[in-house]
Amino acid sequence: MPLSDITDPAAVRSAIAEYDRLGRDDFLRRYHFGRAREYFLIHEGGEYDSKAILGAAHGYQFPDRGPLRPQDFTGGDASTARRLRELGFDVERRARSTNSVQPAGDRAQSLAEELVEDVANPLRGGGQGRGLSGPERKAVELCAVEMAKTHYRARWDTVEDVGATRCYDLECRSGDRVLRVEVKGTTGRASSILLTANEVEHARASAGQVALYVVSGIALHREPGAPPSASGGTPRIFEPWAIDQLSLRPVAYECTLPGSA
Repeated sequence: MPLSDITDPAAVRSAIAEYDRLGRDDFLRRYHFGRAREYFLIHEGGEYDSKAILGAAHGYQFPDRGPLRPQDFTGGDASTARRLRELGFDVERRARSTNSVQPAGDRAQSLAEELVEDVANPLRGGGQGRGLSGPERKAVELCAVEMAKTHYRARWDTVEDVGATRCYDLECRSGDRVLRVEVKGTTGRASSILLTANEVEHARASAGQVALYVVSGIALHREPGAPPSASGGTPRIFEPWAIDQLSLRPVAYECTLPGSA
């Protein structure tokens, strides 16, 4: 989805107002973004994570299409900054203001964060291999979500797709019962999955009310002149999802330095 679709400065200002109202961490959690590394939107003395603001602004300008997710950004941080400047906003490029570093240096931090934020949703290849484009990842993800909806609609009174605003994908309800479902999809075998920190924290906090729905072997279809599509796949369901009974291996760390101002 091209960033050029976002043409309304008022939508950006609405996203900024929401950021101010929720605070940084809750805003980023709502829209599934990590903290900015280099590019920051500067507005009326405030500093904002540029990519997250632009993603939220898309939802304000196009309520029917919703906000952009991290995987919808395919042109890099510089493209985000350029679009915001074209809309009349100031964007600064500088070192991260979070006073945090990766042990292996800034480049390792960048790669690790991109791996988690851009690949965790959805899976790719055998254990989330890389190589698919943004539209292809989106097609795989949508295929898995639609399969999960069909499964849960046969078992619950209501099934709502909340992936655009929550750190999980489906919310199922029957009377007083609630089940929150995390959905992952892959074109290969699902020997492992990547989860964001927010997804892990939510699975732990909502123990007994969460499920993991993983679809492997999804077929990706590429036709000249047409957007990619996906179909098929084999589901594997963990319900309830007891996340700490599975093996979790950290793939990135953020180190906050003591005494930093």
